[in-house]
Amino acid sequence: MTRIVGAGPDLALIHGWGLGSSVWQPLIAALSRTWRVHLVDLPGYGDSSAGSPDFTQAARDLIDALPDPVTLCGWSLGAMLAMRAALLVPQRVAALLLVGATASFTQRAGLAALTGPQDDVTKMVAEFKRRRDAFIAALNTLPGFRCRMPEGAFYAFPNITGTGLPAKQLADDLLQRAGVACLSGTAFGAYGEGYLRFSYANSLENLLEAVERIRSFLAR
Repeated sequence: MTRIVGAGPDLALIHGWGLGSSVWQPLIAALSRTWRVHLVDLPGYGDSSAGSPDFTQAARDLIDALPDPVTLCGWSLGAMLAMRAALLVPQRVAALLLVGATASFTQRAGLAALTGPQDDVTKMVAEFKRRRDAFIAALNTLPGFRCRMPEGAFYAFPNITGTGLPAKQLADDLLQRAGVACLSGTAFGAYGEGYLRFSYANSLENLLEAVERIRSFLAR
């Protein structure tokens, strides 16, 4: 998503997940005294379809990131490509990538991912869809769980308010007493209360086993 702070010439801050408010807030406060700051989330880490019509409509489809689609997770690598005219709307836009120098091996991996055969990517996407569909369906059979079908990445974020348990407590109990690892929704902020996050980057057999372990724990 794109949020705008301040007035003056345009400055685009293109960022993904990982930099906390202690980094962003002072930076934004300082820059917004001089610049009209566009805060643009990278695809996969936020919704870049809303916000400034001037900047977003011109450049949103040209901002991309590689990690999730080609399993380079944790190897941050992204790019912005735009015609000069787009970058000058309405006055001047500078792209500030707050990631430092990208490691050479990450660049080589990205090049291979972009130019190499795509057969494995197609197979991987199909397999993740199979896991997603089966895992979400299984989660929705658990008492107190409600889970919407995710549209991207490989995470499920079920609502667990029906269990009557706080998210952090349930996450800890599942790990220690059922051997199922997940994150409390509160790991992502206070509004995550009532939710858990599961990764389905695992075998379908293990995912369904995890659901049965959760079921057994809830029945105690």
